Amino acid sequence: MAAFRPRLSYAIASVVDRLNCVGRRGTVVPTGSMWDRSTRFRHHVLMNAVNSPSCASPYPRLAGDLSPKGLDAPMVLAGAHIAEFQGLGVLVDHLQGPRLILATERGISRRGFSVISLVEEGPILSLKSGVDTLRAGGYVLILADGRSGSRIQVDVCGRRIDIGRGSFAMARLASAPMLPVIARWKGRSIEICAGDLIPPSNESEMVVSYVRWLEGHLAEQHDEVRRIYIKFRSGGQLSKGSLVDSAFQESVSDLPIA
Repeated sequence: MAAFRPRLSYAIASVVDRLNCVGRRGTVVPTGSMWDRSTRFRHHVLMNAVNSPSCASPYPRLAGDLSPKGLDAPMVLAGAHIAEFQGLGVLVDHLQGPRLILATERGISRRGFSVISLVEEGPILSLKSGVDTLRAGGYVLILADGRSGSRIQVDVCGRRIDIGRGSFAMARLASAPMLPVIARWKGRSIEICAGDLIPPSNESEMVVSYVRWLEGHLAEQHDEVRRIYIKFRSGGQLSKGSLVDSAFQESVSDLPIA
């Protein structure tokens, strides 16, 4: 049903998620528990809708104070592997002009924006496509805490990790600012939370600004969530079970329905 009636599916999944979490909030819960699964059904609906070629409008409604009309191009939308990062596409969907999503896996291009796989296209061609889009007055969405290609070492929550240089180099080459963003569920809708604009400059300086924003969000999370994130981003091996149960994309708790 998600591919044909996604809005209804999000509404139903929101109710199911909340029912599953009744009586479980306010307690310290280990990895693999219901706390980690508080948005599991909505995430499942989102993934089915986004990956369905027959679904013309796969994203939920956009909630929150961030207005897409106030985001001036060119701009790099710098996401991270926390919260419902797949939901960042809802912001791209509301923007105008050239738009590009640089994703790890192959995606489906829709309604004026393209999706390019970093793995299939490679870092050089992906970077060129991003720079071209930005120079044409557009927007590029990328998870900037990846580790591919040339890397910059930086401390995150007291641990040394590598962050890929590519997204920051792309912003510098196109003279485009970066806007750190995360997406999180708010009932049946997605709320986009943004940090301060990072002006284009030396990649190392931009990474430091991005990481300070990232640490602020990680500081709000359960200790186990931070531990798993740092292990994952530092190249540690996680079992399939821990990847599924800890659910990075669900690590920000659901917000109450407004």
